[in-house]
Amino acid sequence: TRIARRGNKPTYSTIDVIVTNCHSDFESSSVLPEKIGDHFSIKCVLQFKVELPPKFEKISIRDYSSNNIKAFQTYLANTNLNSLFECNRVDTAVSILETHLNRYHDHSLPSKTIKKHVSFIHKPSHESLAAIRAKKKLHRKFKAKLQKVIKSNCGSCNVCNKCINAHLAWDEYRKQRNFTNKVTKNNKRENLVNDLKSK
Repeated sequence: TRIARRGNKPTYSTIDVIVTNCHSDFESSSVLPEKIGDHFSIKCVLQFKVELPPKFEKISIRDYSSNNIKAFQTYLANTNLNSLFECNRVDTAVSILETHLNRYHDHSLPSKTIKKHVSFIHKPSHESLAAIRAKKKLHRKFKAKLQKVIKSNCGSCNVCNKCINAHLAWDEYRKQRNFTNKVTKNNKRENLVNDLKSK
């Protein structure tokens, strides 16, 4: 909104237009008293919700359980391939074999939907796997030390040997946890870069 004076009489004119594709989300609009130069600012109140990213992502994979693999192997062992040998054309035999295998592969090893955690690493490196194992080991050690402090009823005096050992175990776990987070982040970044390079 622009204000101008003609003599002693102020005049107002709208020169700022709000263009949006979500006009239904507007609750109200008004002109603020603060001026920027000879312009007044426009205030718009929007109603919207901030959607948090999901903690788990749903992905579809093949169910390669041991029972399904055994069922598929049993089918392959009991399959009669005499009709294939009677074919005069190689491409026809290959087509028939491929059709049979695909049909029974889909039947014996069906697809299933699972939930993948956001911190899941698709292609973990040896360093990240070793760091994760070390973090879990130190976490178990810290919990064991902490349980001894709780059972001793010392009230977390921070003086006795059990409290000191628990603090040392926490510091050791905390350092390993931070290092593991750094390694896994770098691992994810490398996987992303490698995937982009391969495309």
